[in-house]
Amino acid sequence: MYQIKLNREKCNGCGICAKIYPENWKIMEKKAHVMKFKLNFIGLNGKVAKECPKNAITIVQI
Repeated sequence: MYQIKLNREKCNGCGICAKIYPENWKIMEKKAHVMKFKLNFIGLNGKVAKECPKNAITIVQI
């Protein structure tokens, strides 16, 4: 099992996460918002974390 951690202070609201994986990421109030943060597999969320220009997204195994 994995958990997505989003540092909203670092997030600049660029929307890359929502463009890569719109089913799980939205931009709300000019910041990223993750819809499902506990995962059985990483999937596209790994790409989202890698592409975040502010390194605001991390995924940890729980």
